[in-house]
Amino acid sequence: MGRKLVRTVLLLAIGAVGATPVAAHNQEPAWLNPEALDDGLYIAVRHPAMLRSLHPFDIHLLITNVNGDSDVTVRAVRYLGATGVDAQTRRFDYRLDTKRQWFQEYHSVHERLEALTGPAASELGAPLRTRRAELLVQMSAGTLSDRYTVDPALSRSDSVRVAVEIDLDQDAGSRTIRKVVDIPIYASLPDGSGTKETLRYDAETGAMTRTADLAAPAGSGDLWYAGDQHLHTQYSVDAYFTNGNRSNVADYAAVAQSTGLDWIVVTDHGNIDFGLLGNNWYTPQQYAAGTNEAAQYRAQTGFLVFNGQELGAGAGDPSHVLAYPKSSDSTGFLPNPCSGGLFGHQNCEPEQTILDRVNGAGGIPFIAHPFQSSGGFFSPWDFNNGVTGWAGFEIFNAGDGVLTGADRQAILKWLQLLNDVAAPVGGELPLRDDFPTKFPVGLGNSDAHEPGLIGNTFTYCESPAASREAIMDSLAEGRCVASNGPLAFMEVDGFGPGQVAPLSTEGNTLSITIQSTPEFGAAGSFSVLLFVNGAQAAVLQPSGSPEFSTTTVFEDVVIGGSARYIVVIAVAPSGRLSIANPVWLEPSG
Repeated sequence: MGRKLVRTVLLLAIGAVGATPVAAHNQEPAWLNPEALDDGLYIAVRHPAMLRSLHPFDIHLLITNVNGDSDVTVRAVRYLGATGVDAQTRRFDYRLDTKRQWFQEYHSVHERLEALTGPAASELGAPLRTRRAELLVQMSAGTLSDRYTVDPALSRSDSVRVAVEIDLDQDAGSRTIRKVVDIPIYASLPDGSGTKETLRYDAETGAMTRTADLAAPAGSGDLWYAGDQHLHTQYSVDAYFTNGNRSNVADYAAVAQSTGLDWIVVTDHGNIDFGLLGNNWYTPQQYAAGTNEAAQYRAQTGFLVFNGQELGAGAGDPSHVLAYPKSSDSTGFLPNPCSGGLFGHQNCEPEQTILDRVNGAGGIPFIAHPFQSSGGFFSPWDFNNGVTGWAGFEIFNAGDGVLTGADRQAILKWLQLLNDVAAPVGGELPLRDDFPTKFPVGLGNSDAHEPGLIGNTFTYCESPAASREAIMDSLAEGRCVASNGPLAFMEVDGFGPGQVAPLSTEGNTLSITIQSTPEFGAAGSFSVLLFVNGAQAAVLQPSGSPEFSTTTVFEDVVIGGSARYIVVIAVAPSGRLSIANPVWLEPSG
């Protein structure tokens, strides 16, 4: 029983992830779109995209006179809070000079850059990119910034609504602009606990039957914790100027906590040497401020917020490396000398120098967005550069939570590199020479440059506790799942992602768990893709179960000796998906 299942399901390669063109990282401001403007004013109300925990957070208001006919004066701002009656009024006499001249030139430069094609596009575009950055700085000066604290526990519905009213004097007249924020409240993220509907596959009949009993949590009993480990606050120059970000590390922690995450790592850009408007980026003082904000927030709330760094590596437009604090709550400020470009962010030290610096500081380095690029800012990672010391890389990097062509390329490369890992021996993968992990670990992160994007893509880690030590150990061991919401993973006889499952010639029990919430859709709406040795081996169609937590069990499965690892990807028609790190397989004898 089960042998037919192996041959037809687990060992049949029917496809693979296809390569797609490299995607560009968005470095354009939202106000570039004329539809985002109100009579020339750009008004942004920044807030969490959703709430999964009723924890207080700040709404940030930004107002810039991007393309107005004339200057504007902001007289007052009113916030009508969660109860509809707890209004606050802030009095201003703030003049917003029109930036139409800069706005029109920015549009012109942007269109000329978009029109460049061919081999000479990079060289011809260099002065245009420099001018575009200069104009971006001009546009950002004089922005009005304000904040309002929201306590969602006061809400009496399934959402939190806040109205923002802005009183203006413009062209010898007055008007009021009203913006309404409606933030939905959802269930908590899955954590692997609780009961699950059990679906059992009959290899003889091919039928899937539901059992009346509900399975207890499988595996070690550890829980799954969720974290976003690629975030940029106001201390990142691109977030400050492109996104108008005025949020600090504590602001980010509050938003992350309200969106149901268990930890974050803030990774502001290190390869910056730039000063303007009385501010400098990125300085040891800024890093120290972020580290202190993180420590204070941890002490006050218990929420795990840590300060890391995103470093530039390599000549020209550098590649990016994320430094996570493994041996302490902060890596400490890591020097990242670079030169060139308006923000001094190009021509950085060699990749090996950067990776050695992160490892030497007790950190753990992951490659950021390895197949994304942005002309004048950063380049894709060269996997043929011979550099060692990195732990893994982002296989899912999306501020909006939508898988891109660059992510598909990252997944394809990841599967390819997993094939190069030596086979396990005695229940353990061998150490890799000069690498901090036994295999390249795949992560999911948002790369959020504003608070509202935090947690749209993130990583689940299976861990015995919510602590820095336990979470970082899970990252290093690859007990992780990249996701934009749901949690899905495979276990072979109870051994899950990042672990080695000993195979029996008599057969093994495979279980695929899908945990979701009403926000992401029923567990039965997800298809499951199984990749064996990097090749797509099976597609399990949606079970149709209306439950939000299911475990599908395949018993007495004999897996061929050539199978070395299995990767599971669960995806719903809505685009919600979960990408688990591999379960490694060790044949008996």
